[in-house]
This record gives sequence, C-alpha cells and structure tokens, in this order.
Amino acid sequence: MSANIPYELLHYVHKYYPIGMPSVYNHPRIKLERDLIVEKKISDIINDVRTPWMELINDLKRKELEIFDMAYTQFPSFMLKIKIQEIGNPFENISFSRHLILIVSLLCPFYTIFFENEYTVNNVKTEVRQIGPKFRIFYQKLLPEFSFGQEELFSFIQQTTNSHFGSHTFLHHRIPFSHIISENELQLEGALVPGPYPIFSYLFDDSINYKNLEILS
Repeated sequence: MSANIPYELLHYVHKYYPIGMPSVYNHPRIKLERDLIVEKKISDIINDVRTPWMELINDLKRKELEIFDMAYTQFPSFMLKIKIQEIGNPFENISFSRHLILIVSLLCPFYTIFFENEYTVNNVKTEVRQIGPKFRIFYQKLLPEFSFGQEELFSFIQQTTNSHFGSHTFLHHRIPFSHIISENELQLEGALVPGPYPIFSYLFDDSINYKNLEILS
C-alpha cells in the first residue's frame, strides 16, 4: 500500500467536509454534496434499482451466509455484517459474537473488510443501565492457533467486492482508523460524542462508537 494513501484519504475528507466551519453542521443546515450521495443511495434502495451493491448482496445470499445489510444508514457508504457461527460462549457470564464487516465508501474509491469480536458482560447491570457493558475488537489476521478459517471467507468477500466495485481498491482498516483529524468542535451526525475522529468516521461510517474498542491489525 502506497505511503501516500493517508494523504489521498485526507483529500477526500477536505472535499466533502467543510472543516473549520462547525456552523454548517447545525440544524437546519445547508445541503452538502455528500447529502446528495446519500439521497441517491436511499432512493435506489427504495426503488429497487439494480446497483453493484444489490448484485453483491445477491451473490453473497447464494452462499447462504447470514447477512445484515446496513445500506439503509444515512451515511454515504454501503455496509454489511456477516454473522460467523460460534459454538457456545468462551467465558461464563460473557456473551460472545463474531462478524465480518464490509464497508464500501461512496466518498472515496476504497473499501475495507475486517472482523469484529463483541463481548457483553451479562452479570453487571444497574437500574439505569439494563444492558451489560460491551467490549469490541476489530482485526484482520489472527495467529494460526486462533484461526477459525477466516482467511477463506475474507478472500471470498474481497474477490466478490472486487468483481462488483472495480473502481474501488481494498484498504486495510488500520489506515483510516489510525489517522486522527484534530477538529474538536465538530460532531458528526451519526456520532454520539464530539471529535476528534479518525479518517474512518469521515469516509466509511460516522456511527462507530470508539468506547471500549480495540483496533488491531
């Protein structure tokens, strides 16, 4: 991967976000170019327009994968989760789930794929918070002794995405996650708290909650 990739990603952030102008994020606010991209995405979904994303989803469904299509989100990207079957829980009182996540950005010519492990502590609840705390890990590769056959699924999703989004290039998730834009006044519309945020939040998904999240290679 070229060393210039972070600068290329930053170019797209500057293109679609008026950094340094927090007032444009107030409501009602001016319509921005990325809003038009979202409007078209949602319109295509509602009208059942045949798009590369629809074709990709149809290809994956033929493999009988358990897919959560999240293309309906109000962000200029396509996103899905694939549930990876687990047998039992590895720890008492801790629920465990694992997914593969694919995100195709509509703001830059890149897509990313990574795995998510989510752990929920079920025996720590209060009157205020009825759901136990969650901890998540994002990663791509594991040591052989921890492998669950993820390489084959990862390769299949990557090949399928390449066949439908030929103008996009695979981007390792660590790159957009590891570069932070230091804009503290701005709060992205999908975010729970104000920034600063990594490039990932601007170009791939602004709803990621970074609390209790560890991002590995």
